[in-house]
Amino acid sequence: MTRHASRAPTHVVGGQSPTPRARRWAATALLALTAAAASAGFVALDLSERLAAAESVAVGVIRGVDTVVRDGEPWTLVTMEVERWWVAEGERVAAPGVAPGADEATAVTALPASLTAAFWGGSAPGVATLQVAGVPTFAPGERVLWLLRAADDGLGAPTVGVTQGVWRWTAGAWRGDDGSTLGVDDEGGLDLDGQAVPDEVLFAALDAALDALGRRP
Repeated sequence: MTRHASRAPTHVVGGQSPTPRARRWAATALLALTAAAASAGFVALDLSERLAAAESVAVGVIRGVDTVVRDGEPWTLVTMEVERWWVAEGERVAAPGVAPGADEATAVTALPASLTAAFWGGSAPGVATLQVAGVPTFAPGERVLWLLRAADDGLGAPTVGVTQGVWRWTAGAWRGDDGSTLGVDDEGGLDLDGQAVPDEVLFAALDAALDALGRRP
């Protein structure tokens, strides 16, 4: 099904509250992932793996960072005002104008105007502050490109690869928490640590990379 970027209510990714056992496992996994990535690198995902794993791919501006209490523990809800979708709920999204003449009765689905992801941890009144190693943090006003996985496996960080599915617009480039810079190579293909280019060039390269993986609108 082709989907076009019209706007509708907020879509929430993540936020399932794991059992205490799952939470303990999540903390151990996140710690191990962070340490291994820093020391050995064997858990690092290449760009194709990151794109293939994403259930949501979107870019936008962080508008809200709020903490709620679930089962006696804090969760941080991060809301992005979406500028553009590429993948929503596992389905590839057609950019405006890509599929002119599509049958609107069957092919056009309204997409959320914002996207909320839930991260385990934070500080909330009435409960102890919880800091989970490796979980990315966000600030209102920053511009972010997100790759979010399906958050139904007990982990408290819905970004692909914990930190590997996050790039922030900083000093004229899309820079990742894992040290990568999302750009293009000499042939114009999407590349980690590639050349910084205008958004329209990068976003076209992202479209092409998703197409190459078979994730076509």
